Amino acid sequence: MRDLGISPAEAGLILGGQGALSGFLGVTVGGILGDRLRARHPGGRLIMVALGAVLPVPFMAIAFTTDTPIVLYVCLFIAQFTASWALGNSAATTQDLVLPRMRGAATATYFIGTTLLGLALGPYLAGRVSTLTGSLSTGMLSLLVTVPITLGAAIAAFKLVPAAEASREARARAAGEPDLA
Repeated sequence: MRDLGISPAEAGLILGGQGALSGFLGVTVGGILGDRLRARHPGGRLIMVALGAVLPVPFMAIAFTTDTPIVLYVCLFIAQFTASWALGNSAATTQDLVLPRMRGAATATYFIGTTLLGLALGPYLAGRVSTLTGSLSTGMLSLLVTVPITLGAAIAAFKLVPAAEASREARARAAGEPDLA
C-alpha cells in the first residue's frame, strides 16, 4: 500500500482473494501431482515439497521488488500457488510413515510444528527485519533464507522415506504395538 499506492480495500480484496484461490488450487494440483509421483516412488510426494520450496523464490523476488501492482499480483499468485504444493504432500508423507491408527496424531503433530514455525515465527521475523531495515520488501525476502534448509530436508527425507516406510510395521512391533492386523 505504501510503496505501490494501493488502497487498503484493493489490497485486501485482491491479495486476500488471490491468496485463497491460489492456495486452494495449489494444494489441489500439488496433491494430484504428488499422488502420481508417489505411485512411482515412496518418497515421490517429497519432490512436490522441494518444488514448493524452490519454485516460488523467483516470483517472490520479483513481487517484492516491482513498482507495478499487476506484476505484484501475478507473481504473488504464482508464488502462493507453487508454495502450496508442499502442504498436502508433506502431511500425506507423514501419514505414510505411521500405522493407520496413528495418522491423526501424526498429522496433528506435524501441523503443530509447522504452525508454530511458519505461522508464528515467519510473520514475526518478516516484521522484525522490516522494522530494522525500514523495508517491508526486505522483511519478506529475508524469509527466503529458509529455502536451502527446506530443500535440504526434503532431499534427505526423499532418500530416507522409502526405508522408513518399509520398516513401519517392524518399528511398531519393536515399540510394543500389540496387533498389526
